[in-house]
Amino acid sequence: MKNVKIAVVLMFLATSLRAQTPQGDLNHNGVIDLSDVTLLIEAYLNKDTNPDPTQLPDTTVHDTRSIRILSIGNSYSMDALFYLPRLVSSITNEVNIAVGIAYYSSATLKNHAQLAESDSKSYTFYHCDSTLDHWKRERNLSLADILSTDWDFILLQQSSFFQSDYNSYQPWLDQLTSFVQQHQPHGTKLGWLLCPAFAQSRIDAVKEDGTKSYNTGNYTTSDEHFAAVAQCAQNVLSGNNPVSFVVPAGTAIQNARHIAELDTLGTTGNLTFDYVHTQDGLPRMIQAYTLAQTLFDLCGIAKGIWGNSTVVSEEWLKDAGLVTAWAMRKGAPVGSLPQYYIGQQCTISAIKHPFVISAE
Repeated sequence: MKNVKIAVVLMFLATSLRAQTPQGDLNHNGVIDLSDVTLLIEAYLNKDTNPDPTQLPDTTVHDTRSIRILSIGNSYSMDALFYLPRLVSSITNEVNIAVGIAYYSSATLKNHAQLAESDSKSYTFYHCDSTLDHWKRERNLSLADILSTDWDFILLQQSSFFQSDYNSYQPWLDQLTSFVQQHQPHGTKLGWLLCPAFAQSRIDAVKEDGTKSYNTGNYTTSDEHFAAVAQCAQNVLSGNNPVSFVVPAGTAIQNARHIAELDTLGTTGNLTFDYVHTQDGLPRMIQAYTLAQTLFDLCGIAKGIWGNSTVVSEEWLKDAGLVTAWAMRKGAPVGSLPQYYIGQQCTISAIKHPFVISAE
């Protein structure tokens, strides 16, 4: 990815050495051009004893914007959304965000459509907002129960085993979106969560032991699987359905897998804990970055993820309510602050180019 290393070093200096660079001087989408680099260099050369205002809590009174987002999915939605409330709170106090996950284990679009139609009380509802900053769980709810509250944005996703096969999407996608619109008639925007492709370590494990424990179909590389997943996401957005935007979380992860020092992160490598799910720490945060920036852009909020210095720790997870058994912990948090900055650039590239790998 062009200039990533330079940008990361400069941002690390700006944070750790308390450089005098106003937040407003950086593009809110995080795009670093020559003028941005000049600002950072000048800030470093002219540093004084005053603290960097971008690293202090913003105590200014602002009008507060509320955002409510729900994902109808499985454990991949948990990977992507669990960090979102605390991340948004660390970026701005001008946004109150409420996040919900309608969870059904390993669910496909077909499962969701059928559960909705039968009014089955089979869902677990995870929810958190930036005022509570702590995840809660409710069990034995129907999708209609969860949709009885108004949501601004609702994300849909396909199971990891089927997300590269568009034949598995229909007619279930149309049935599910129709159900959602019936219960959310007030202008809710529907989006598609593009989930991570199979990790290369997962594909290699299948090759080595010859089992289908980590079924990867006929794909031989992670990039090959990603290309198929991304094509399906494009089909969703170009189809005759109300899905109007994409959250390219899987693209950001695939970008990170093309950065050598990030690809080694995770218990099973490729940013994964178990060959399947992204590990706690930077891998999960990359997906949260993608969601936060997408929401800021959709809502016209002039904020960005670039330069955020949050690093996930055990204490951070505990404060968020994510150390309980039901939170599906994914290993010890991994990633250093400079690596988080690289992850932010992987995310920014993914938002610019949501369906192709754009990191080198």
